[in-house]
Amino acid sequence: MTKAQLGWLDLALLLPYSVVQVALSPLWDRAVPRVVVGVCLAAASVAMLLFCASPGFLFAAGCLFISGAAQVREKRYCRETCIFPPFDDFQKIVIYRGNGGKVPLPLVGE
Repeated sequence: MTKAQLGWLDLALLLPYSVVQVALSPLWDRAVPRVVVGVCLAAASVAMLLFCASPGFLFAAGCLFISGAAQVREKRYCRETCIFPPFDDFQKIVIYRGNGGKVPLPLVGE
């Protein structure tokens, strides 16, 4: 695989991530967070399994496109509703700084 093809695969993952995030934000805000997380995790998992067994470049790019689109809300909902809901903003900042900024947490005002 050439460097150009790797770049196109990267674009296939990141472009839908940003476009779907902007285009479908109103829809995600009205949906049930746990249902969205389940559907997105299932879609991303299936897409990555198919990506591992992809027979060609276009099929791999399509799998990454689906995976990127599915990961948009899954990360935010997991972070906000499943992992860190009992902590207040001060505790989130302390945890974030204590890990050297390696754990993406919602900070004050996000």
